[in-house]
Amino acid sequence: ISTGEESAWIEWDLSSGRETRINTPHASAINSLAWSPDGTTIATGAIDGTIQLWDANTGAPLAQLVGHGEAVSRLVWSPDGAVLASVAAEPVVLLWDAESGAQVQRLEVQAAEPINSKAGIELVLNDPAGATGSQGNFLSAAFSPDGARLVTGGEDAQVIVWDVTTGAAEQVLEGHLLYVYDVAFLNSGSQIVSVSIDGMVIRWDADSGTPISQQQTPGVASLAVSPDEHTFALGAWEDDMLLSDPASGEILHRLAGSSDAVIRAQFNPAGSLLATGASGDFAAIVLWDVDSGQQLLQFSGHSMQVRQVAFSPDGASLASGSWDGSVLLWPVTP
Repeated sequence: ISTGEESAWIEWDLSSGRETRINTPHASAINSLAWSPDGTTIATGAIDGTIQLWDANTGAPLAQLVGHGEAVSRLVWSPDGAVLASVAAEPVVLLWDAESGAQVQRLEVQAAEPINSKAGIELVLNDPAGATGSQGNFLSAAFSPDGARLVTGGEDAQVIVWDVTTGAAEQVLEGHLLYVYDVAFLNSGSQIVSVSIDGMVIRWDADSGTPISQQQTPGVASLAVSPDEHTFALGAWEDDMLLSDPASGEILHRLAGSSDAVIRAQFNPAGSLLATGASGDFAAIVLWDVDSGQQLLQFSGHSMQVRQVAFSPDGASLASGSWDGSVLLWPVTP
């Protein structure tokens, strides 16, 4: 495992405890990653702002995408795998053609130009840090199931729905008070859920932009939605990760021992397992049983905080990216 300014791609053999393949992706630490819907490509984002596409089977580099000037914090694929959206510590989201590596769209809000939404809402730029003249950086993004829209959340407490083809902002959803760290489409794209460190989990009508429901939880740093949408995994600041019922808000399980801030979590495609990675000194990846809330397994191999975990589409492998500069691939038995 490489550290410092070097990065490594490592496939980990659990039986021997040794890596079986190493490449050198980025010139800096890994900050985000995402597995393509067809399982053939893994995208990684680094703190130097670069994005690398990799062949998931061979580890061969496919393309490097350059456009961000700050750390890439989130990567999301469109459902058909044709477009990759990238979020960095900037007030812009970039959309890339996955095949050619070309930048095809740039989503940004100009502070001087209010957005007209279907609900007649004007964008009010609220900077929680108290800065002036800034609309705040984007923090999260998610595609609609048909890939036609992208929803974003950011430091300005806004949730914005974008037209992917035109790059126009269609909706501005207002209700949060602080940073919106995660967003997702629900119910075949007719609803949106957003979570914030203000502690609110808000479900929205995706067409009208009106709130449908609101639940209060500890400040939320991450959200994962189970494939059947019956369970939310909420990563709370300085508290255990929570599994909750989206309909009632009932806490189903508190994942004991996950109290370092969980940067990212993801359900496996079957919805039976949850993988978590954490910040702080806890550098292991933990696999949880969703039904019982019990810890099943720990994967130890990183030397610094784990910034992202992602299951392969078939659920047979788990990828993890860390500030130690490595991406590890782990075999998973459901």
